[in-house]
Amino acid sequence: MSPVEIYGADTPEKQRIALIVAQSIDAFLQAGIAAIERECNERRLAVMDYLGVLPPQRTLPEWGLPNITVEVAMQEANPAFVLADPPDPLRVFLTPNRHPWSRDAPMSYDPSGGIVYVHLPALPSEGSMPWFAWHEMLHACGDLQFDGIVRHNKIGLDAVLKALTGQCPEVGVAPSV
Repeated sequence: MSPVEIYGADTPEKQRIALIVAQSIDAFLQAGIAAIERECNERRLAVMDYLGVLPPQRTLPEWGLPNITVEVAMQEANPAFVLADPPDPLRVFLTPNRHPWSRDAPMSYDPSGGIVYVHLPALPSEGSMPWFAWHEMLHACGDLQFDGIVRHNKIGLDAVLKALTGQCPEVGVAPSV
């Protein structure tokens, strides 16, 4: 894959943000799409085992998800992750606009153009930027069924963390984000 193309980094602060996002995407790609897919599916099965013994209408406050039921979480966990190489080139646009449908989303992915948008007004602390970039990379690699909190934040991000570091939280504890 060719380098990530960054647009809109026209100030020192935006260049700093662009560097963090580009390094995060590079780390994701260096871990390997096949390794991330394998970790996502192992994590998915572990999460489904954990959820499978809970009542379907129970919520998941232990994951910081007091409004998400076990039933919804199980729906998000299916089907298996099937990842592919992201678009080449992968474009990253730093935008001064918020996402039109999800005003608090710090980043989003547009599969029609192969574009990761960084919504600057909604971007939180720089320490969480890699997590948001990895979430969007799961979409860029073809996982578009759900934009779910459980699928991408509990399963996907923990799996990416394991692919990168060899470690991730126990299934029964809060997501890493």
